[in-house]
Amino acid sequence: MSEGNSDRSTAKSRQPQPDESLERRADPQQYRSEGERRIARLLNQYGIPFVYEKPTAVEDGGKTKIWYPDFYLSCGLVVEYFGIEGSRDYRNRTRHKLKVYARNGVPVVPVFPQDLKGAWQYRLLARIDRTLDRIVADYRDKVPPSDRGQERSIYRAYLELR
Repeated sequence: MSEGNSDRSTAKSRQPQPDESLERRADPQQYRSEGERRIARLLNQYGIPFVYEKPTAVEDGGKTKIWYPDFYLSCGLVVEYFGIEGSRDYRNRTRHKLKVYARNGVPVVPVFPQDLKGAWQYRLLARIDRTLDRIVADYRDKVPPSDRGQERSIYRAYLELR
């Protein structure tokens, strides 16, 4: 979530990224915070394709809203940076956003300022990896073995991100 703006569903002045283009950005001026810039550099360094602030529809309170997650990875995983500390209102919006993502089946890796300390790069990559492992495991649990014809292509795409 970009700092200071929990729901940009009414933002009309921004030009959203095309859904079909997963891209990498090198220009640090294009991010809303230093935390987002650091995460973007890490994703770029490891060749992980993403769309910055990809418009994403979610159901919230019985209404469809468009949110702009910080990093939408090609596998459908969202990495969301929650960079404001010390604000009760922001903390409540963060909790709400994470609950809405969960209710909508959007896998998310939340990142907070304390997560970007020390050897944070490896910890964040490991969290992304564990989340992808859970997605694949959930898929396997839900789909009978006889219906898993597409599993190889999904798993192959997953392995390419590792």
